[in-house]
Amino acid sequence: MKRLFALLTVFLAVASSCGSDNDGASALEALGFSADEASCYEDAYAEAGLDISKVFKSDVLSDEDASTRDQIASDCSGGTVDGDSDGDSDSDSDSDSDALLLDELSTIERLLVDEMMSDGVSEDGALCMISAIQNEDIDIGELLLADDEADEVMGSAMMMILFSCMEELFDSESFSFDDLSDDENFDADAYGDDPELDDLRDYCADGDLYACDELYLMSPGGSQYEDFGSSCGYTQEPTYGGCVLEATSFGDDVYLDGIYKTCADGDLYACDELYLMSPGGSQYEDFGSSCGYTQEPTYGGCVPEATSYGDDAYLNRIHDDCAEGNLYACDKLYEIAPFGSEYEDFGSSCGGLATEEQFGSCAENLGT
Repeated sequence: MKRLFALLTVFLAVASSCGSDNDGASALEALGFSADEASCYEDAYAEAGLDISKVFKSDVLSDEDASTRDQIASDCSGGTVDGDSDGDSDSDSDSDSDALLLDELSTIERLLVDEMMSDGVSEDGALCMISAIQNEDIDIGELLLADDEADEVMGSAMMMILFSCMEELFDSESFSFDDLSDDENFDADAYGDDPELDDLRDYCADGDLYACDELYLMSPGGSQYEDFGSSCGYTQEPTYGGCVLEATSFGDDVYLDGIYKTCADGDLYACDELYLMSPGGSQYEDFGSSCGYTQEPTYGGCVPEATSYGDDAYLNRIHDDCAEGNLYACDKLYEIAPFGSEYEDFGSSCGGLATEEQFGSCAENLGT
């Protein structure tokens, strides 16, 4: 999901820079457009005498400019922007009446809307995006599962989606190009140009493949930052955001190595996290699923297997604190222990101090 919204942000920024000193066609190609499509948009806007950045930033377009915009989108991406280019009131009324409502969304659509709204997009803008994605016959489930390859699923349809939702997305109260330009340096190319990207590059250079993928994702297209992230710190051929997928065994990724070691020390929570975070079929995944090669594969269920003292090093430490009279530790043990386990019972009894179960209220009821 994160990939989708980063893609949207980058796309908006690139679109706002077209017509400047940057190569707009190259920028569009970096976002997944074919060379022909990118060239078509670039040439069409130039021929029409329109600056695409002004089209994006404008709250209101003249009828002539809106018609030109729609025609360019139709010619270059094989569709129409507004569905009915004559813009009559009946069509607008029908469109309004068909607008999506929050309570009409599926669970996965609502998650997508909530994520967009948390990033500052208005409710109308988020709902418009969902509707436009549906109209482009893009399966949202497929989009979310694609993760780092979301741009391939979206393809040039992103242009159509953005155009169709311009009015909602560029509401001055929900989105500001000024804020965007202040927060992101889209001209950053090499180490030293952007502190945030420098930090990611450092982590990537130290072997954190998650940082490499994040660096690729967040970097301007064609920059040295992007190349460094895509190549996993110049250690592989370009992965285009797939460095983590290349991590198969201990030693491949410092982040996963850290979780692996914690799992090996008996922390079953770390084992479950390792299973969930690891590439499918990797040694990392197998180690996590087997709770550090101590059980048959649990597929992320190591913690539910922890039922009594000795099963989980992390719970053991909290159990010991509770046994020594730390009532807050008892309450924590009760809250995080697997349901029905001896850990849970021990926490609820406040380490044996309470005559009746306290259900996580030891500190409140027995504290002095």
